[in-house]
Amino acid sequence: MTAGRGVALVQDVIRRDLLRESDRPEGLNIELIKLNLQFALAHDYDDVILERILHSSRYGKMIRSLLGEHAGPSFVYYYDLSFGETLRRHAEAEQPPLRRDGDVRVVRRAGSARSSQ
Repeated sequence: MTAGRGVALVQDVIRRDLLRESDRPEGLNIELIKLNLQFALAHDYDDVILERILHSSRYGKMIRSLLGEHAGPSFVYYYDLSFGETLRRHAEAEQPPLRRDGDVRVVRRAGSARSSQ
């Protein structure tokens, strides 16, 4: 059996590195990510992966639209990680997105309560 073609699109690379854009609602990266995914799916890539932290308030509409348009099998996965584990993984990343000076604040969705780690 031969391996098929695959592509992984990393949200941070498109948003931060290519467009030099912060992660914000209605960002240009959302449309560019969608266009890249549509291109890969239209050109018969066997595996198309969109990877990174994708907030549903910003990316949910685009992802639901793609899932509805795609006739083939589609799978959506997420990791349920503790905040401590997230910090550990970010610290090991080649280009950590979180600050290393300890000034990390968490905004909780329920009630928008703030806490510091």
